[in-house]
Amino acid sequence: MALQEGNDPRVVRTRLLIQEALLSLAQHKEFESISVKDIAETASINRATFYAHYVDKYALLDEMLSERFTALVHERIPADQPFNEAAARQLIALLCDFQILFYKECKIASRSIAAVVETKVQHELQQILANLLHKEYQSKKADNIQLSAHIIGSSLYSGTRYWFNNQQSQHADALLDDLLVFTMSGITALHGEPQC
Repeated sequence: MALQEGNDPRVVRTRLLIQEALLSLAQHKEFESISVKDIAETASINRATFYAHYVDKYALLDEMLSERFTALVHERIPADQPFNEAAARQLIALLCDFQILFYKECKIASRSIAAVVETKVQHELQQILANLLHKEYQSKKADNIQLSAHIIGSSLYSGTRYWFNNQQSQHADALLDDLLVFTMSGITALHGEPQC
């Protein structure tokens, strides 16, 4: 049976119920101990309905976190925003929020699950950064933009991950300021001043 897709309101509503069920369960249980049966019961659906929408709970988690990360980006960074200090500040803040959502609210303890999701989110972050950088540094080569996006994305993600693991060591605002200085001075060193 093919997985349900599309914009049919019933499909959207069922997927939302399933995602909300997982989030609700994750408030009380580690992700690894949550079963498809648990998710289906909490969502008031049967397991066959779950499997009509998702291959397994890992596919659900992957889609849910990817959608939430993308939604955070669209909420905070306008589509026409070039890469500047304001955009960098917003990216750092949303990465801090994503770390909390991913590790605290979803109670992810498995390193293998975390590695898969982190890789996907970092790739999406690098694409977002490449688009923002291209708007600001239009005359630069695409390879240079991609490299910069990779370096900045990896640094920002790693910095916010470090912050989450050591939350008592630094307030989020201090982290934001430190990462902002690092990011903006790195961009200036790599590309010079904006050319828009």
